[in-house]
Amino acid sequence: MNLSGLIAQCAVAAALAVYRRGERRAPGADPRRDLAALDRALAEVQAEEATAVQAQIVGIVRGVSADATAAAFAGIVARRQDLEERRAALAATLSRAGDRKAGGASPRRRL
Repeated sequence: MNLSGLIAQCAVAAALAVYRRGERRAPGADPRRDLAALDRALAEVQAEEATAVQAQIVGIVRGVSADATAAAFAGIVARRQDLEERRAALAATLSRAGDRKAGGASPRRRL
């Protein structure tokens, strides 16, 4: 198996693991749990990035072009951006919900 194939296989395995965890319950049922799941998925992407970088280093040492892994890295970057955007949106929603429960905007300090 070539380097790009190995990286792609790791990416598919990580994505499948995240997907399967999500199947166990309906999204949106518990926003705090969804936030924790997104944090775990981001940690997995970070680990995948580290693995991909190590694989690329091995490939370069063996004479493989860095361009050979560009597609795999692009997929990792796209997943990271998607997860970060989803996390930011969910965190903002939770923050607004917390503000509403507290009776409006967050308290301000007087100087």
